[in-house]
Amino acid sequence: MEKRGGALIDCDREKLEERMRLYHDKSLDWDAYRLASSTLTGDWARFDARKARARAVDAGFHSEQIVRYAVRPFDTRWCYYSDARPIWNEPRPALWAQCFEGNSFLLTRMRCTASPEGFPISFSTSLSDDHYIIPDAVAVPFLLRHPATSMFASEQTDDNLSLLASDYLRSIGLKIKPGNAAFLWHHALAIGYSPTYLEENADGIRQDWPRIPLPSSLEQFKASAALGQRVADLLDTEKPLAGVTAGALRPELRSVAGLKRMDGKQLDTAEDLQLTAGWGHAGKEGVTMPGRGKLVSRERTAKELAELTKGLAALGIPQDEGLARLGSTVADVYLNDLCAWTNVPEQVWELYIGGYQVMKKWLSYREFSFLKRPLTLAEAEEVQSMARRLTALCLLQPELDENYLKVKSATWQPEAAIGR
Repeated sequence: MEKRGGALIDCDREKLEERMRLYHDKSLDWDAYRLASSTLTGDWARFDARKARARAVDAGFHSEQIVRYAVRPFDTRWCYYSDARPIWNEPRPALWAQCFEGNSFLLTRMRCTASPEGFPISFSTSLSDDHYIIPDAVAVPFLLRHPATSMFASEQTDDNLSLLASDYLRSIGLKIKPGNAAFLWHHALAIGYSPTYLEENADGIRQDWPRIPLPSSLEQFKASAALGQRVADLLDTEKPLAGVTAGALRPELRSVAGLKRMDGKQLDTAEDLQLTAGWGHAGKEGVTMPGRGKLVSRERTAKELAELTKGLAALGIPQDEGLARLGSTVADVYLNDLCAWTNVPEQVWELYIGGYQVMKKWLSYREFSFLKRPLTLAEAEEVQSMARRLTALCLLQPELDENYLKVKSATWQPEAAIGR
């Protein structure tokens, strides 16, 4: 939990590093630093700016503490992590200790306050923000790293499983060995992204943690986990995905979120990427609020429909089923008066994760009035990738529903619920 006006977070790694090096510069006393920078110079509750900087200077700057930071679903930036209180409002060192290469996190919440909430579960490989999900995110690591207990011992990394969860895996015939916990968390993703599961269990899910049914057979468990791995790959913005964001794109995704000038002229990436369509505005106490923006809904062109039809056929999805998942219309999402991302399926634009309308929320933070610069080409392409990942996720829903119904029809019956 930062609560420092975004001073410790940035879309641009170089700008963040420059800012943090200056903040930790031992050659600058407090008055000299205030002349050189306005970063973290104001007091907040439990934050004395002068004393906090003194602690930061003592701790020193460490480049390895600039890490990827999952702010919202599909919105991963950079942050400078420090456990020197009170630089961060809440640094959560227990969470930081689990942010190592090869680990992953299931993100959810204990209760729901958002309406609509959409999918109540997500996935990340990065350090994550307290408000990644409304009202408060809980990050469940796939692996747990324990510190060395003595100078002669080494760190130990184990699967994050309760005793009862381990008993479940053994009971269906899965050996308990490093890495097998991922099967359980991927299964949770597969169930959590089934629209039928969310509809049938809506009241319970709003009141508490999402409760995940467990299959009684190893075969179905592995099939569900494999499906959940596909969901994780689509949610993992740090991982290029063949056919979706990299390589030869699937036919139904090729024209999704195409970036162009709407007057037919050639796009100039140096001049045309200012986001000024009104997607975000400043609220109270510097909070960024979504705006109306500019969105034009329309029917698909003949070319767009032909590409979609070809892609659906390759996936084995009937056209009526595909249109039900994506919507019968598409939207052109404008950056400014001249440029837009075109052919965004209506259900993709309306998709919520953790209480946030994913694409609209991303845009709201990147208005020109906030960034003070145009989008980079990489950022504009990030919107394309987001729309294509979400399109692929929508088209995975028939398989996710079928998987949930199979699990539901033959669930494991424990003597007691799996511990938290």
